[in-house]
Amino acid sequence: AALNKSIELNPSYSSALANLASVMNQKNLVEDAYICALKAFKIDNNNFIACNNLGLYYRSKGDYKKSKNFFKKSLNINPNFYESLNSLIEVDDYYEPDQIFYNLKSKFDNCDLQNYEIAPIGFAIFTLFDRKGNYKEAFKYLNKANNIKDNNLSSYKLEENIFKINKKIFTNDLVNKISNKANRDKTPIFIIGMPRSGTTLLEQILSCHSKISSYGELNFISESYKNNFINKFSNKTDKVQ
Repeated sequence: AALNKSIELNPSYSSALANLASVMNQKNLVEDAYICALKAFKIDNNNFIACNNLGLYYRSKGDYKKSKNFFKKSLNINPNFYESLNSLIEVDDYYEPDQIFYNLKSKFDNCDLQNYEIAPIGFAIFTLFDRKGNYKEAFKYLNKANNIKDNNLSSYKLEENIFKINKKIFTNDLVNKISNKANRDKTPIFIIGMPRSGTTLLEQILSCHSKISSYGELNFISESYKNNFINKFSNKTDKVQ
């Protein structure tokens, strides 16, 4: 409804059209998604979400040449759009790694097991190496990607300890003190949800509003919290009540 309203108010809003195409693809409304994605692309041919949706459309029609071209364009515009990399490797049996691939591979190689969102890159790399018959490397990436998923699904004890730390740190007095110092000129919007629960889509919908800017998945709050609170209490978690 929000996307349709945005388009009604501004029919040339390419971001809203592209995101609506994504919603329609999720509902398997392929032809409707194509119409929206094509409109978005004609308005702004650097809209990577529109390019990705057009790639998905042509893949569904068996036109792999056009599909590959749109996935490549999407990646060239936004090298961190993992979905396009996965789709490109799936449709291109002769895909040869380029700088974008190696950058993402390096990002995966250096990630820790807590970074759940990066797991799809590992599966994409696995697909590529497996196709080339390099089974040793393929298994290495498949194994790490699975470990990342398993680690995030089985870290309940860690989450329990962090929850205890939160209760100890964020008392009512501290929350009230922070609230009184808050900047009222700008209100941040935090989108919180389980993996694959639609948080990215919700972010895209909200960012269609002219007064809302999206900055993706920033980690400065979690890093600051980890450095200033978690690390200080980590050796005392067994004492936290």
